[in-house]
Amino acid sequence: MSATALELAHRSCADRGLGRRWQCGRLRVALDPRSPLGGSLNLAVARYRLGSARARHRPILLALPGGPGQSALALAQQFRSNLPPRALRSADLVVMDPRGTGASGALDCPTIQRVGSASALSLADCARSLGPRARLYSTSATVADIEALRRALAAPRISIYAISYGTYVAQRYALAHPHQVDRLLLDSAIPLSTDPTDPTILSSNARALQALCGGGHCQTVTTDVVSDFGRVATRLRHGPPFGPTITPGSGHPSATQVAGPGSLESLLLAGDYDPTLRAATPAALHAGARGDASLLAKLQATAQADELVPGVHSLSVAAYYAASCQDPSLPWSATDPLAARQLHARALADGVAAGLPFDSSVVLSFTNLLTCAGWPWAHRRPARSARRGRGQAIPTLVVSGSQDTISPACGGGAPGALPSRGAPAHRALQRTRRPR
Repeated sequence: MSATALELAHRSCADRGLGRRWQCGRLRVALDPRSPLGGSLNLAVARYRLGSARARHRPILLALPGGPGQSALALAQQFRSNLPPRALRSADLVVMDPRGTGASGALDCPTIQRVGSASALSLADCARSLGPRARLYSTSATVADIEALRRALAAPRISIYAISYGTYVAQRYALAHPHQVDRLLLDSAIPLSTDPTDPTILSSNARALQALCGGGHCQTVTTDVVSDFGRVATRLRHGPPFGPTITPGSGHPSATQVAGPGSLESLLLAGDYDPTLRAATPAALHAGARGDASLLAKLQATAQADELVPGVHSLSVAAYYAASCQDPSLPWSATDPLAARQLHARALADGVAAGLPFDSSVVLSFTNLLTCAGWPWAHRRPARSARRGRGQAIPTLVVSGSQDTISPACGGGAPGALPSRGAPAHRALQRTRRPR
């Protein structure tokens, strides 16, 4: 491992479009952290050093990307610009492409990569094409890789700056290695939960919707945007398209095509990066709840036009599902066939929706339950211990946008969260718009 650290200190990053202060290298880790003799992976690593290049043992600030499936090196300059010079002068900024992403052996299933999403059947085909090794691309493996990196850098402790899914990884690492963490900066935090239908998490989506209308901003449009959302989702579940609209250029009314409940999730997620979309959403939902889908269709078309599926080396869709489907405990056994898994998923969604302001179609669209039924290694898992050594209080700052619908569980003034004034939605510290 010492050779890896030495390589990092001497290799240029010019081939990655990074400046002279960046140093690049590779970290060799076990393919299966539980079986070191079962093959290895090379992970791409870069380090930014603002201080003297001769300094050997500077503190390490590790930046973790979102996703899952997102490349860290592709965001290296963004991470650097998000941090104040004072922080960069006192520590080395380090980024590492997680296994299965970017230059760390990006997992590629072309069929789902092209469209940016998967069905249960297409995900099952993806898993077959990748083979049994695909089960080794989980968050647990990424946590082991971070510890291998810390050792390679000879750092007694590291600080972590993480965004979105990266905050989940950071928390998992802190639980597994509390003595090796100095402090945490979590932007748009994902809560630690093995239950994808946790009512607390799903209710927070409703809270983020309510935040769109905070301060009376929607009083001339709607009195209950959450109820509007639920009614639109129910209408879409029972048969889109719905509502008349005027065809541009002809003046004739026609039926407006709006996709299923999943399109509502896509619209909310797109609004996290587009304030114009976000501002128009309450009015569109209120009109849709009354049967007029024209504004919803317009916003949906705008969101789709803006949503470009990144290349596999920026965001691996296969790696996204590999982690997303293996991290949670799902309501079926490892031996259940696909049809049985999907029945379990629908039954769980029906039960959870009974206590929420929207129906089970929304629960299914906000989770990967139905899709993950196609991932062979997704199943019920034993509860994971959240205990940590006594006295290991890690200084942590959580920054969250009150209108964040991607990772809203810590937004809206939740305990421990510092709401952002400049960016009310996802990635509160980020200065420019980026894809999820």
